[in-house]
Amino acid sequence: MSFRENIALNINTRLKELKITQKTFAEKLNIKQATVSKWVSGTQVPDIDLIPAVCKELGLTLNELFGIDDANSDTLEAMKLYKAYIEHPDVRGSVDILLELKKDR
Repeated sequence: MSFRENIALNINTRLKELKITQKTFAEKLNIKQATVSKWVSGTQVPDIDLIPAVCKELGLTLNELFGIDDANSDTLEAMKLYKAYIEHPDVRGSVDILLELKKDR
């Protein structure tokens, strides 16, 4: 599963667990419902500035949102990787490939 797919799955799963609609979630974050819909479908990921609010509203840690299993992962390092993932398409492709390789082990 790609990094983008992990985020989409974790947001969607948590919204269902909390019984929160995409519209309600969007209102809490002061964004459009279409934006949340894109996150849930995996066509986009949350802007880095919204990540803390997304985690807070969903009651998730950053590692949980990103689908990082290692409980000892450094959150700051995860944020740096996420920023690189968002800002650089070449990094995004590499991360997706690495996640697929890790999954296949």
